[in-house]
Amino acid sequence: MNIFYLYYSHSLEFIVASLFALLIHFTFLLALHFFLSLSTFLFSPIPIILYLYFFFFSSPLLLSSSHHISGFSTIIRKTSRFFRLWMLLPAQRHLRRSMTRTGKTH
Repeated sequence: MNIFYLYYSHSLEFIVASLFALLIHFTFLLALHFFLSLSTFLFSPIPIILYLYFFFFSSPLLLSSSHHISGFSTIIRKTSRFFRLWMLLPAQRHLRRSMTRTGKTH
């Protein structure tokens, strides 16, 4: 896929996905720094797992690829759809109850 097409056609999704990726990066960097600064956790598996995650699975090259951007935009789209449906659920329930009380089914 052409990278310029990705930038200009899905610019809002790209910006949100990039911000989300940066947030993940900085969160794991802070966690890595925190666990490595504690001498008791120095030999625990937690900083090793964070280190491996940050440098192998969360590299900027992988996060800027079209596969990850489309994955992030899919996640954002599905979660926004879920929250929209979740917010409308009480209203739909109330509407259904009021329609059955009045006898109107359509």
